[in-house]
Order: sequence, then structure tokens, then C-alpha cells
Amino acid sequence: MYQKSSDVLTQKNEAEIVLHNMNSDSFYSLCDVSVEIWECIERKLSRNEILRRIVNKYRIPPELAITDLDFFINELQEEKLIDVLSIED
Repeated sequence: MYQKSSDVLTQKNEAEIVLHNMNSDSFYSLCDVSVEIWECIERKLSRNEILRRIVNKYRIPPELAITDLDFFINELQEEKLIDVLSIED
């Protein structure tokens, strides 16, 4: 389970979410599936819950979805945009 870092501000527009990491003064723009994942993170859904939502909504194979989800989550962690609350299997 993940949560938004306390050092991150978010601004939602019509089709995107803009993240601002106040520590690094970096900005990030999320669109499409990444918006869906970010909203799940804000609701503190588990990795498996996020995965189920993406597979069901976008009708993609779970193997592809898990690879892409893990890659995106790792990028968010590396940029210090999210904190890990618990490790899941």
C-alpha cells in the first residue's frame, strides 16, 4: 500500500494531474492510466486492488498490467512522490 508523499502537491485539471515535489521543485504531469493509478494511491488502495482496476477497466492482460504498474510505482518512489506503507506479495 502506498500514499502520496507529504512533500507533494497535486493539481487536477480536466484530463491530467500535475504533481509538484516541493523538495526538488520538480513538476510531473500524469495522463490516462497514470491518473487512474494516482487516484488509487490517494485512496490508499493496495497494489493488487490497483492492478484489478486497471485490468478490468482497460481490458489488458494481467501480466502486462503488473509489469507496467510496478515500473510506474518504482518511478514514483524514485522521485519521492509516494511513500510505501506496506509491502505486498
